Amino acid sequence: MSTATQALASRANAQHSTGPRSVEGKAASSRNALKFGIFAEALIIPGEDPEEFAALHRSYEEQFRPVGSAEVALLEIIVRSEWMMARYARLEAAYINRAVSKMDKNEKYPVAAALLDDAGGPKVLDKIYRRQRAARRDWDSARNELEVLRQERRASERRAAMRAQSAAAPPPAAKIDPQVRFADSLQPQSAPPPKFADPAYDDRALRL
Repeated sequence: MSTATQALASRANAQHSTGPRSVEGKAASSRNALKFGIFAEALIIPGEDPEEFAALHRSYEEQFRPVGSAEVALLEIIVRSEWMMARYARLEAAYINRAVSKMDKNEKYPVAAALLDDAGGPKVLDKIYRRQRAARRDWDSARNELEVLRQERRASERRAAMRAQSAAAPPPAAKIDPQVRFADSLQPQSAPPPKFADPAYDDRALRL
């Protein structure tokens, strides 16, 4: 058991840890719960391959690269739903094979007979089918929500980058409108006073 001094020291040390600062670091940290938590262990049942689940998870993570807790949570639903759909498909095949193995050897259509027996009895296949459909709906819903979040995040990142670029860029130089310049060239110019080459003519004009 830790003493009060050790507890205080642990809290003090925690204040110095701020976690990852970069976008890449935060994204990797946010995925730790999916990689190393109990999520994967809770989904594996006897007969299933943990490495197969890990490969499925990696493929989705590389495809979507979630950032933040909301995107990670939706990715968990997608992975789980995909895994459950595959499980129900295996269960369906295993149930039919088991039912067929109990059929009479002289039965000409053992699979059809097994399906008829199930339809008139426990209806296990119907229950498996409903669970498959539910998992598919969860997959579709989480996939659509994740895509919306990713689009919103990318749009926000683009806006932030544009604001940063605008703040760092120098003010644009003043531009002269070509139309204004052309209009100025059409303004009438004041004519210079006439020049007279004949001084005598100039004197007569002044006397008059």
